[in-house]
Amino acid sequence: MTAAEARMLLVRESIGLSYACMKSGQQRRSVGTKTDANARTKLLVATIDLVSAGGPEAATSRAIAEAAGENLASITYYFGSKNELVSQAMVRTARQLIQPVVDEFADENRDGVATLLAAVQRLYQILDDNEKLLGPYLHCIAAVPTNETVATEVRSLHRELAAILAKEMVGQQSEGHLPDWVRPRAMAQLIVALVNGVAISVAIDPTQTEPTDVGAQFTQLLLAARAPVWNKPRMPT
Repeated sequence: MTAAEARMLLVRESIGLSYACMKSGQQRRSVGTKTDANARTKLLVATIDLVSAGGPEAATSRAIAEAAGENLASITYYFGSKNELVSQAMVRTARQLIQPVVDEFADENRDGVATLLAAVQRLYQILDDNEKLLGPYLHCIAAVPTNETVATEVRSLHRELAAILAKEMVGQQSEGHLPDWVRPRAMAQLIVALVNGVAISVAIDPTQTEPTDVGAQFTQLLLAARAPVWNKPRMPT
């Protein structure tokens, strides 16, 4: 083997070793990323369960770590503090309850009326199906005035939902499906507020509050508002 061939062989081996190290590093990072995501999720879910069962005061660092199967240091490592973890857990519940309704509008095959009614029904169905999230969600709402992390996320979700509902109602008014007395923005805020009110009612008296039935009743009101007779001004008696 000549000196030139020997140098070429060393270069090839060096390149191969570097590539192997790079691939190994990428695989380790990939595994680490999945592990981090799993640990974060377990901590969040454990926190939600604890808040649901006993309120924020039940979500101590030790209780969260034990429920999640993680060590105490993982809370600080992934979230900076226990308070931030609790905040993120409450935000997660708000997303779980509200985001599916926002996604309901992704179906472009529905007409405006069907989309609006489906969204309202979906709101109440989600309350029915996720009773264990209502406690953390109400704690989330209560934390808005004093917790900036929670306030930023929850306000954004509520504003997005209200904006979508209002936009749908504006479109229906332009097509003559809703009377002029309906104020889309105010009506959208009313729908969101009513849903939050039903969530409170379920938390107070779950055996006497049926969200799906409330949603069906409100849907009937929306359908009644579409009747042409509502467009006619009522004569004073």
